[in-house]
Amino acid sequence: MSDSAGALASVIDVAMPTAPDSGSTTAIETPTITETPTETHEAPAAEVDTAGKDTDSTKTPDTSGKTEETKGSISSPTPSQVHAALQAFKDLDPEKNGAMAKQINGTLQRHYAMLKEIPGGVVEAREIATTLKEIAGEGGNWRDGLKTLQSTVANAKVIDQQLYEGSPDVITAIVEDLTTQGKLDALGKLLGPMAESCRENDPQGFVNHQRSLFLSTASDCGLVDSLNSLHDQLAGGKTQDALKTLKSIGSYFSDLQRQESDREKETAVVKRERGQLETQKSEQQQKVTQEFQSSVAKEARSGDAKSLGVHLGPILKMPFFKGYGRDNLQGLGQAIQQAMWQTCKDDKPYQDKMAALWKAGDRKAILSFHKSFVDSKAKDVVTKTTAQMYPGYSKASAAAGKVAAKNSIAVPAAVKQGTKATAPSATMVAVKPEWNDIDWSKDEKQHLYITGKAYLKKTGQLVAWRR
Repeated sequence: MSDSAGALASVIDVAMPTAPDSGSTTAIETPTITETPTETHEAPAAEVDTAGKDTDSTKTPDTSGKTEETKGSISSPTPSQVHAALQAFKDLDPEKNGAMAKQINGTLQRHYAMLKEIPGGVVEAREIATTLKEIAGEGGNWRDGLKTLQSTVANAKVIDQQLYEGSPDVITAIVEDLTTQGKLDALGKLLGPMAESCRENDPQGFVNHQRSLFLSTASDCGLVDSLNSLHDQLAGGKTQDALKTLKSIGSYFSDLQRQESDREKETAVVKRERGQLETQKSEQQQKVTQEFQSSVAKEARSGDAKSLGVHLGPILKMPFFKGYGRDNLQGLGQAIQQAMWQTCKDDKPYQDKMAALWKAGDRKAILSFHKSFVDSKAKDVVTKTTAQMYPGYSKASAAAGKVAAKNSIAVPAAVKQGTKATAPSATMVAVKPEWNDIDWSKDEKQHLYITGKAYLKKTGQLVAWRR
């Protein structure tokens, strides 16, 4: 059976009256909503008298500005109300409850004091704690981590300023850092790209540098001395000595050319090997991506079948469909699946969101968003598609359904051509086409692929396959 047929069959399997109650097996899960108490930001409560003596302020809490709350209100109590409640609790048995009341009062005072510094309460405190842990890093001390962070930022600002001024101190800092890290060999690797970049972006600066470099190099390698000797030899008529000097100079430049040629060859080999490695990585990554996409698509098809089947189940229990078997309903399942595919394709917000989720590669988020979208559209898609294929089914009798079933054993009356529920005509092929043979420009979001169909690159033909 093809992937498409399998998915469509599962829609019918979920919806058939003989299947388990859809309400208990495929209901859409409703997320649990946890009510967050409203935290007050009022002044700390007065401390409860734990010495066994009641003060006037304890017996008669200040109620100025207090509004009478409706019975059953869930608003947070004020500090004065909490204080009064604790005093009443203590008065029930001062000896037994006094220490407990004092401890609770101290906890509340610390709570209100914290709210003055952290108005967001527990949520904000947790965010602060997480941030401090990140700042602390491996050392575990956030103060040390903060000092390190501040020092890093300050150093970065200094280096940035030196860089903008073209200060040689930047190079000194780089050398010191490379030396400390034992990576000084990286300095030479940077020199070539830096010179090339300078020649491209600052030609005059490059010429000035090369002039100075050439004169320094000519002196260091003995070229200046050789040329002076050559001049003296020619002036003194020492032809043979002059020829030897010229040969020496020529050998020097030949060695340079050979060394440069060897370096270029080595660079070419490294570049080629690196390119081959990158190609292998790319192919491997492409394979992983393909496997990921296929796996997600398969799970999505299964979820679609359940979401659509939930709403198709009650319809198939109506008198009109009493005479229909599984084979009779395959056409309906196909039309419903295709209508849902078209709904997804035509919804731009859905397409934009899915594009972002595919790019991020978050499997859970892709399936969750797709399921929520399908769930929100499933009832409308199922109802409209069934009405298109079986006009008047909701009021028709079982006898009319049996007649219709006999006349459409394989596929019931087809949906009108040109409507969204009409499935494209596909040619069955023996083997599912290779990933790279599929024209993804015609199915960018893989909705056709999910149903077991695809357009071929070479022929442009729409094909379907079996497992």
